[in-house]
Amino acid sequence: MTPRELQALILATPECALHIHTPDMPKIGAEEARAKDQAVLGALVDSGALMQPSPRKIGVGDLLGDLGVQTGTVIYQKLVTISASDLAVELALSMLKAGTLDIGHHETVAAIDALPEPITAEEKAAMKAMAIQHVHVSAADVSIALRGPWGSE
Repeated sequence: MTPRELQALILATPECALHIHTPDMPKIGAEEARAKDQAVLGALVDSGALMQPSPRKIGVGDLLGDLGVQTGTVIYQKLVTISASDLAVELALSMLKAGTLDIGHHETVAAIDALPEPITAEEKAAMKAMAIQHVHVSAADVSIALRGPWGSE
C-alpha cells in the first residue's frame, strides 16, 4: 500500500477522524504526533479497514483446511450439485480442483455472492473470508501517509 493509498484509507475511515494530524494543522510536539499516529493505527485496526480481499489461489485442500473438513466438504458437495446445471460453477469447480481458483478476485467474490441455494449466506461469507488478508501498516507508515514525504510528487 502506497502512502497516498494509506492516506485515502485513513481519510475514508470515520473512526480515524479525531486522531488525524496533517501539516496544515497547528504544530504539535513529536510525542503528541506519535500518539495521534498510534491512535489512527488503532482506529484502522479496530474498524477492520486493514482487512482487505487479496489475490489467493486455492484448491480443495485449502477449502477443507481453512473452513474445516466438515464445513469444507459440505460446501464442496453443494458446489458439485450446483455445477450439474451451472456452467460457471462447473468451471470454477474445475479450477478449485486444480488449485487455481483465485478466491480474492472481484469476479470470484461476485460469483460467490450470486451462488444459489443450497449454499447459505454463512457459507458464502466463509468462502469470501478465505481471501481476507491483514494489510501490514505501522505508525511510521501512518505518519508518512498523513504528513509526507510522499515520494516523487
